[in-house]
Amino acid sequence: MKRYVSTILVVIIFIFMGACGSNVENQLLPISAKTIGVAVNETLSAIPYITPTSISTETSEKIEDTPLIPTETTTQLSQLAPLYYELEWVTLGPMDQEMVIDIDGKTNEKVLLSGIAYKAAMPPGKDDFVNRIHNYYYKENMLAEGWIMINGWGGVDGTIIEYFNNSGYFLTVRINNKQPSSIIVWISNWTSIIPIIP
Repeated sequence: MKRYVSTILVVIIFIFMGACGSNVENQLLPISAKTIGVAVNETLSAIPYITPTSISTETSEKIEDTPLIPTETTTQLSQLAPLYYELEWVTLGPMDQEMVIDIDGKTNEKVLLSGIAYKAAMPPGKDDFVNRIHNYYYKENMLAEGWIMINGWGGVDGTIIEYFNNSGYFLTVRINNKQPSSIIVWISNWTSIIPIIP
């Protein structure tokens, strides 16, 4: 800014000296205030001016709410979810699920997680095909795929098994024995919640 002020002063002096030098007899020509004002204004108009802008409250809130990790697409979650290859799966769509987990030294904490669910019809009877499905979702096989069992319930009506993957995903496998029998696999979106593994 000091450089531009110096430039203004030089321009004014140059105009004044030019007026003096043009008169051979050293007779000063009158310089009106209007002439000086025009020169100053033209010089000032050449100075670049940056208009300060502020981020509105609404914009700053949107920036803060932006997740550090983007939400997964349906395709990405379907690739992450362990969907047994011999079954025909249909996407049930986005679904929230409440899970009861041990976290941060607290037991039986309820957390609501967003995710997506997939469903397939279970074949009737107890043939080798059904056994392969059960073996696929058994905890030893799932552990080899990176899924750690954190909860499980079973009964006449079916089985529910909950898993966690250290990359930040929860998984629920529900096998419904009631006719028509089916299997539902739900996988959460990425989460920073890490359960205490029993």
